Amino acid sequence: KVLGLNLSGNDIEDLAPLRSLTQLEFLHLTENRIVDPSPLAGLVNLEYLYMSKNQLTEMPVFPALEKLQELGLSGNRLTKIIPLEAQKHLEGLFLSNNQIEDLSPLASMTQLKTLGLMSNNIKDFSPLMPLQNLERVTISGNPIGEAEEFCPRGADAPEALQFECDFYRMMAPYL
Repeated sequence: KVLGLNLSGNDIEDLAPLRSLTQLEFLHLTENRIVDPSPLAGLVNLEYLYMSKNQLTEMPVFPALEKLQELGLSGNRLTKIIPLEAQKHLEGLFLSNNQIEDLSPLASMTQLKTLGLMSNNIKDFSPLMPLQNLERVTISGNPIGEAEEFCPRGADAPEALQFECDFYRMMAPYL
């Protein structure tokens, strides 16, 4: 029984042949040519799914993937985030190197511990305020600016976000 599969860098476009691998817990599909991830919707045992560096233009909707703990979608062509309400166990979400502007769909994902948001078009990080479980967040390469309201501070802001904002502000002149 196959529990994990790494098919990175294989120029894969069609995911239909994976549809029957419902026992998979780990699937790595980085650096392919995937446009349509819908054939993965029935892989109900997936805990880790990485589809970075593909050709996705929309975040995949996978209501049946309730066990998903990490989702990697960096390096695609995503412009917006969709709420991932079914993924109650999702602790890691990687969205770096896309064209995302609005973080408000993440506000309800309070279970997130790791969030990768580098190199997008994000100006306002205040929607991350409710994410008190964040342990690691990356935000460099976004047009944050100097305005305090865009990078939250204070007792209500997640400590990991404050740290990353402070570090980014300090390094901005050198980047």
